Amino acid sequence: MKVEILNIEVSKCYPLRHKMLREGKPLETCHFGGDNFKGTFHLGALLDKEIIGIISIYEKDLSQFKNSKGAQFRGIAVASKYQRKGVASKLINYAQKETIKRINPKYIWLNGRISANMLYLGIGFKPIGNPFEINTIGIHQRFIKMIS
Repeated sequence: MKVEILNIEVSKCYPLRHKMLREGKPLETCHFGGDNFKGTFHLGALLDKEIIGIISIYEKDLSQFKNSKGAQFRGIAVASKYQRKGVASKLINYAQKETIKRINPKYIWLNGRISANMLYLGIGFKPIGNPFEINTIGIHQRFIKMIS
């Protein structure tokens, strides 16, 4: 499977965000604060010109690391029929390299659905804190990866 990772406009994220992360909710719930901020960028995994995976990257610090620059990965989604085929790992690894080039953070963090814990652990993220509920979306775990 020849997947290409490209920069995409945020609006191109909305269909997959809606289907995979906000199903049954209004489409406007797919717009995240910071989507259009300077420094924010969005990547898509494309297969035959179809977007099959997405990730959004924000310059955003965690409160417990106030004195260090952070970046947040958010809205990570892969279309159902392409899950568990390496698309998410490829997308996240590419996003990490781009984030280091563009933002140069000391750490990258994300709030991941607990069903994806093994994915994040497998690519070097470490859980911090306890799992928590994001209202009407599900139980999540916060992960962090320090950049050396």
